[in-house]
Parts: sequence; C-alpha cells; structure tokens
Amino acid sequence: MEIGGSAIELLNLGLSRVSNFAGIVDHLTIVSMPRVLGFWVAEEVQLARRDLIVRGREFAHLHPDGVLHASLPPALADDRIWNPLGDGNHFGHSSKA
Repeated sequence: MEIGGSAIELLNLGLSRVSNFAGIVDHLTIVSMPRVLGFWVAEEVQLARRDLIVRGREFAHLHPDGVLHASLPPALADDRIWNPLGDGNHFGHSSKA
C-alpha cells in the first residue's frame, strides 16, 4: 500500500524521525532477524519499565518490509492486538484470550 509516495520513502521518513528522538539510538536488533534495525534506549537513560524490554535495551525493531514490532505496556498492547491495524507477535503478552 502506498500513501503519498513509495513505501521506501515512507519508511525512510519514519526512520529519520525516530533517530532524532533524544535518548534513542539505532542498533542492529538482538531480538529479530539479522540485519533488522532495532531502536534502543540509550545507556545514559534510566529505564522506567525494564519489564517492557525483551533483550538489551531494545524496545522496537523495524523490518525491511516496514513492519514495526514494539514493546508496549500490556493494556496498550491488548488494544493494538484487537485493533485491525495491530497484531501481536510471539513476544507479546496479551491478557485477552
């Protein structure tokens, strides 16, 4: 699906915006497939919710096809899973059956 340009342009726009957030660093994922871009909380930032981090300091990663996997608090994750645009993965912890 294209929204106002190619999927690659949209992906690059998202990447440039995320990498401008203070305290966030790009890092190859340690959670997903090789060569997938991970987003990490910088070492100098204290983690308020360590339980939401799967491994290292990675809270999200972006696949080459544009699929974003992100750690969310359980209640928010439940909302995303039951929303047509959201989907859980094997790291998710939904409280709904």
